Amino acid sequence: MHGPHARTVRGKFGRIAGWLYATLARIGLWGAARLIVVSPDLARDLALNQRSLGAKVRVIPPMVNPEVFRPAPGGECRRRLGLRDTPRFVLYCGRLEREKNVTLLVEAIARVRQSVPEAELLVCGSGSEEGAVRALAAKLGVPTVFLGDRPREAMPAVYGSADVLVLTSHYEGLPTVVLEALACGIPVLTRRVEGLDGLRGPEGLVHFAETGSPEKYAALIEGILRAPASRAAPPAGLAGYSSLAVVRQIVEVYEEALRDGQREVLVDD
Repeated sequence: MHGPHARTVRGKFGRIAGWLYATLARIGLWGAARLIVVSPDLARDLALNQRSLGAKVRVIPPMVNPEVFRPAPGGECRRRLGLRDTPRFVLYCGRLEREKNVTLLVEAIARVRQSVPEAELLVCGSGSEEGAVRALAAKLGVPTVFLGDRPREAMPAVYGSADVLVLTSHYEGLPTVVLEALACGIPVLTRRVEGLDGLRGPEGLVHFAETGSPEKYAALIEGILRAPASRAAPPAGLAGYSSLAVVRQIVEVYEEALRDGQREVLVDD
């Protein structure tokens, strides 16, 4: 599981739909031998709401391939996407849905532009809130480039074109886009997500917003943009998120489930 999906359904379709989704999920997960979630926060949420699953839950983070996602010259990445060299791009990457709260990011950049006028918004993704984001950006005078949905092979250039990746979501699991951006040496600003603390090394790439106000995000974004523009080395802790490391953990969970299944069969016989 990558996120609190029942909460997403409730926010988009209403309380009844959220309750129905949660009920069906509880029924479906009851028969699972193991349940893999991407962050300790999600594991605790499940333990609180579905206590019978507690012993089955295993935390394994998303994976990122360091051979694909790695630092690259920003100018080269922008040319590949047809972007200008001059803006300081604040990147949002993900679904444009209400729970992602992208309009807050637009408000924050409008404030940033008062002191960093070359700041612009770069959006990669699509969704039902795209119209609202476009309208607010136009109203507040925030220059915005909408890239739409991009294939996976284009994502390293998307990250490499940015000066900072910012997520203003109301809630998150452990976003893969954060790990991929960090692997590309791009600073990241997000709400505090357990699992990212271990990546706050001397590289200074991981930043947390303790409150969800446009003013707070604007101050943090401005601080990041005023720092010298360069591509830092990825945090050393990212080695634990490599494809090889994560696949090994997944295989161990499957082997554990199979061993338990064999014991249950022996008991039943």
